[in-house]
Formats: sequence, structure tokens, C-alpha cells
Amino acid sequence: MLARFAAVCGILFLVFASFSFAATLGNDYTASNYAVANPALNSASLKEAITFKARENASLSSVFLYVNPFVSTTNESLLFKVSVQGARADGAPNGVIQNYGLLDAKTAYGWNQVQLLSPVGLTTGVTYNVVIEYFSGKIDANNFMQLLSVSGVGQPDSRWAVDLKEGAINTWAYGPNGNVSIWSLQNKTPIFVLVYSDGRTVGQPWSDKLTNEVYAHLWYSQRFVVPQAISVSSIGAFVGLSFGVNVSRNDDLWVQIRYPNNTALTPFFVLISRSSLFSPTPPRWFDLNLNASIVLPAGSYDLVFQSRYSLYSGLSVVGVYQLYGLTDAYSGDYRIHNVTYGGQNAYYRLSTKNGTAWDGPHVDADLSFRMTYQNLTTVPACSDGTPLNSCSLTMPLYCTTNGTLVERASWCGCPMGKIPSNDSCVFTQISENYTCVFSGSTNSSKSENCYAAIASINATFARFGCFNTCSMTVSGPVDASVIWTSTCGGTTTTRLGNASESKTIYFTCINGEEKPPAAPLMGVSSSASILAGWNFVSFPVSGALVAKDSGCANLKMRTYRNGKYETANLFSLKGGEGYLIYSAAMACTLNYDAVDYLTPSNYSQPLVAGWNLIGAPSGTTLFANLVGNCAVSSGPWTGGSSTVSKSTSLVSGKGYWVKVASACTLRPA
Repeated sequence: MLARFAAVCGILFLVFASFSFAATLGNDYTASNYAVANPALNSASLKEAITFKARENASLSSVFLYVNPFVSTTNESLLFKVSVQGARADGAPNGVIQNYGLLDAKTAYGWNQVQLLSPVGLTTGVTYNVVIEYFSGKIDANNFMQLLSVSGVGQPDSRWAVDLKEGAINTWAYGPNGNVSIWSLQNKTPIFVLVYSDGRTVGQPWSDKLTNEVYAHLWYSQRFVVPQAISVSSIGAFVGLSFGVNVSRNDDLWVQIRYPNNTALTPFFVLISRSSLFSPTPPRWFDLNLNASIVLPAGSYDLVFQSRYSLYSGLSVVGVYQLYGLTDAYSGDYRIHNVTYGGQNAYYRLSTKNGTAWDGPHVDADLSFRMTYQNLTTVPACSDGTPLNSCSLTMPLYCTTNGTLVERASWCGCPMGKIPSNDSCVFTQISENYTCVFSGSTNSSKSENCYAAIASINATFARFGCFNTCSMTVSGPVDASVIWTSTCGGTTTTRLGNASESKTIYFTCINGEEKPPAAPLMGVSSSASILAGWNFVSFPVSGALVAKDSGCANLKMRTYRNGKYETANLFSLKGGEGYLIYSAAMACTLNYDAVDYLTPSNYSQPLVAGWNLIGAPSGTTLFANLVGNCAVSSGPWTGGSSTVSKSTSLVSGKGYWVKVASACTLRPA
């Protein structure tokens, strides 16, 4: 498999990145109840250890161990010392005992809590060991104890050559090797729970299986964490089959990696094809070697499972795929906060809506999966930062193997209001009902006419004539401008929204003839208070404004367009935009004139993908009422020289930071 990986991807990444050794990440699964950890502790010279890397600063007060004792009834007691020690450079115990407790094997079976004599302080990122060794009593081939693990080398469902949990937990055994005794890495996942002094718990439980059926609209996803940039060459999962009638109707089982916001990072891959389903018979591990490796920068991702099989009418039992995993919800288990140690890869979600919406997260269970990867010191990516062979956050763009962004809507999807068309995204067509109302006409013999034109590519035009009041339906792309004219009332513009609705257009007529232009607006005069230091400022007026002598000298002005700061001045200021204005000396007042106020109803601010500086309309307006078709990922934020704070409303005169996923326009819903 690694040879194939090198053949497919080696030349590419020699140019862009450097690798570490191959490794695996994922969640373990054991088909049987448990696998016994070896060797058995049947001699005073033998020891076992559970190594773990602390995920947080905490005070450790006790440890739960899952043990299988073999002690004769005549043995008074068989005590084992359970100590917390540090680690050598290779992770094995260093022999320095920080504290300990005692476990009596004669009375022990299953989960046993070992209380430490006093708490041990844990430091984030430091490796520790729980060491189990003989303390007192009769120990021999008939009186001994074993620790249990959820998987082990040589088992049908054994862990791969490297710890699935990124080296966070493992087991060691101490015993003779020739003439000396040494610590040997066992490469098994121990069953244990750490109990903190505040009552919280973390660890790795043992449990019966968890199964989830995947078919039709029922999808599942498993969250996993990548601590640093990696290149994934294979994906696998432990999968079974729910047998019933017409099993041959099973479709393929598909997998996909998504960003946490549910947008696609990869296309769907076939993990299991129907032709290979029964050779050998599941449940078992299924693995897919990727033709081209997937680059994942450090962060969180979702591994999505779906089968396109549809339930047939009248069949109550069918053959569908089952995803296996571990859970802490069954009786006999010690419930912990996260099934996976440290919270990595620690919850799954269910979708009953074909992956468009998800419930959860369910933190009491893990789905079993595994990936082969290599660490990257640099991340090969396209110009927008998207890793190679991945979907961009700007749909429908895809970053190809040679670092080119191309449209691939069939893989990466489309933003709201658009649908795929030959791998591009086009606006969804929508129809809205409009009513034209004419008033003021004294010429009863004249019919007033209303015209509508859709301002878009391949524009469609509609026209009708009627007297006083009439209605028509206008169809066109979502968010397109509709330009209205009449024979008597001038021009106005509306927009096609995201949902069908009814709107009214008003025209005022004079004696059945076209109305002359209205008198000019008187204009507005206003001011903005500028404090010493940096200010987030906007001007709640329409169009350009005229700054007047105000006592504000030597102001530095910046706006933010297309991902970078631009210099502004008193002659370039506009209403609706946000500005950063710096006053070095003292507070002052900036006076200005404009034509009219910018009201919430006529607010319209185009945004680019990424961060934008915006202004506020007059008054106080809920930001949610101005989102329009924008997918806002952060904001709005406002503030002053040193701090920013998040707000739910836009306040007249203030400037705001807003981040969006793709180009859009803020406007009233």
C-alpha cells in the first residue's frame, strides 16, 4: 500500500512537502468482548504499565483498571501496587514514583478503583505511566492477575502498527529479555479511566458493540482531529451487514471527508462495492487505498458515511450496512465523558436528511475508523489556501493535483440559491407574484401600463397593461434585480428573494401621463465623534458625503477592500461602508453633509469572500434582518483602539467587521 502511495504521489510532494514516517489515526474496535493483555502478572519480577499523555492540567486522585484475576481461595490476599510514574524519552516508565495505591487481586474483577494516597498533578502534554507491579502475598502460576485491552496484536481486528490515538495511550510490559529485564512496548489500547480530584473522568472504556444502520436518508459522520498537517493515503472502517430479505439490493457504501461546517472537502469515495461485500463475510475492516492522497491541515473534520440504497415499498426488513463502534452506555461499563481518550475522534452525528442537517453530537460513543497518513511540514495548496485534491470553502471550486482551482459542483456543491449545472453553479429559478398599483390618474380613458425586466444573464422580460390595479408573475434567478417602469410613474427596482412571495409596486400618475421628477431632497447634516486612537466608524447616509471643517486635524483613515487595507480621505468617504479612523492627539468631531439618511429598508452593501468592513444604517438594526443571501461565518464585531466585541445589532455611526464564505450582498430580507 505504501509503495502504491509513493508511486502515485511521491513526485508531487517531493516538490511541495516533506514527510515523517507513515502512521495511522482513528478509533479501535474489538469484535470479541476483549483481548487479554500479555504477559500475565504471575511473578514478582513482572510489571505492566499504561502510558498516557496528559491532555490538560489536572489533579489525578484515582485510577480505574479493568482486570481479570486468578487467585486461589486459600490465598489470604494478593496485593499489587498501582503507581503513577513519569516517562523516559521512549515513553516507558522512568521508575520515579509520584504516588501510589494498592489493589487486592483476590477481591478484584472487572472495574476496580485504586485510590492514590494523595493526588498527583498532571501537566498538559507530559507523558505519564500507571505502573502495576507485585506488592505482597502469594504470587505464582495459580495466583496472578491480567489487565485487559480492547484490541491487540494478532487479533482479527488488531490495531495497526502505530497507535490509532496518535501515541496518546499504549501499554508496556516489563520482563526478562535474555539475562536482563526490560520494558517492551505492547502496542495495545488499554482499558482504564483516570479520575480527577474535581470528579471529572477521561479514559478508554470496554463495551459491547455499537451498531448504526446506514441506508437511504440515514447518514452518519464521525468527528476526528488532526493535530498537524497530514497526507492521507487510505481510509477504512469496521462494517457489518444487517441481513434480511433481498440483501442483494444493497448499494455501495460511500465515504467523504467534510469540513465542520458541513461543506465537502473531498468527493464521495466507494469504500465497499456490492461486488466485494461478501468476500469475506462481514463484519470486518474494509480499507480503501486512495489513488491520490488527501491533504488535511491541522484541525477538525467529519468522516461521512452514506449508502444510496432506498427502502423498497412493503419490505420491513432489508439488508443494510452497519457501522460498528464502542460506547460507554451499556451496563457494567464505567461511564466517562468521552469514549476516546483525550476527546480526540470522540463523537458521532446522525443525519435523517441525506446529510443536509445533523443531530448530536453523541459523545457517549465512537464509530470505528482508521486512516493511514504521513505528517507534512508544509501544506501544498492552491492560491486560496485549499489543500490539493480538496474542495474549497468557496463553492464550487476544487483544488486539483497541480494546484489549479477549477469549478467542480458535482463534488463540492453549490452555495444557497444555486444548483449544479455542468460542474458550475447557476441561480435557482423562482417565481414571485407582483401587484402594480396606480393612483392619481384622472384620465379614466387611459390604461396605465406596468413593465418588468429581469436584470440578469439571459434576461427574461414581461409586460402587461391594466387600469388602476393588476397583478403578474415574474420568474427569474434567485437574487436577480427586477427593474419596473410604467407609463406614468417612473422607475423602481425590487429583487427576487430566496422564497416565493407577493410584492406590491406603487406608481403615482398625473392625469394619465408620466409623473415629472420629484423636488430635490433638502439633505442632511450630521457629525461623527472621533476619540483619540483608532475608531470603528461609519456614516448612516446614502452615497457620498461632504466633510466640513470640524477641528479634526491629521486624521489617518483606512478602509478594507478585497482582503487588504486601503487608504481613505475626507473626499472619498461613503455611506454604508466601515472605516478605521485614527486621531493621534485628542478627541474631535467630524461634521459632514449628505443627500439623505441610509435607512434599513434601502440598505445594500456588497461583500467579498473573507473579511469586510461595513457601516450601519440610521438607528439600531438587528444584523439578522440584513443578512440577505450571505453565509456569515464571523461577526459583526465592533470596538475601538484595543478591543473588539461581538454585536447582534448595527448601531448608527459605528463600523463593523463581518466575514462571509463567498461574495454576497447585505440587504433586508
